[in-house]
Amino acid sequence: MSSIDVSTLDTLRRLHQDVATRLARDSEDYRLLVALRQTITWLEKRENASGRTEPAELLQAPHDAMPAIEILAALARRSSSRRTVSHDGQETKRDAVVRILKERGEPVSIAELIDLMQSRGITIGGVRPQGNLSSNLSQDKRFRPIRYRDRACWWLSDLPLPSATAAAS
Repeated sequence: MSSIDVSTLDTLRRLHQDVATRLARDSEDYRLLVALRQTITWLEKRENASGRTEPAELLQAPHDAMPAIEILAALARRSSSRRTVSHDGQETKRDAVVRILKERGEPVSIAELIDLMQSRGITIGGVRPQGNLSSNLSQDKRFRPIRYRDRACWWLSDLPLPSATAAAS
C-alpha cells in the first residue's frame, strides 16, 4: 500500500471508531446490535469448537459476549411501543405530554409544552427541541395536531376539543 492509502485507511478507521463510540453512547438500539453480534460470534465459536452448545454454557459467556437472557430482556424493553416508564424508571416524554394536556384541559402549543415539561425537570434534546418533540408526538396515535385559538397546538386523539365558547375566549 502507498503512504496515501495507509493515511486514508487510518483516517477511515478513526472516523469509524468515532461514529461507533458516539452510537454506543447514544443509542440503545446500537448497543443491542453490538451485543447481538458479539453473542452470535461467541455462540458460533462455541458450536464450531464442540459441535454443540449446551444451555448451561450460555450463562457462562465471556465478558465481551452478552448472555442470551440479557439480549431477550433488552428486546422485551424495546418491543413495548407505549411504555409508561422509560428504561431508567422515569415517566416517558410522551406520557408527560398526556398528563400535561389532561391537566390543562385544552390543546397546548409545542413551545408551551416544552416550557411546561422543562418546569417539571423534563428536557427535550436536539438542536431544534420544538421540531424534535413535535416529530415525536406525531408518531404516537394518542396525539393529534390541531389549530386552537389561532395557534398550532397538540391535543389528545381520544378526547373531544374543549367547547367552542372556551376556544373563542
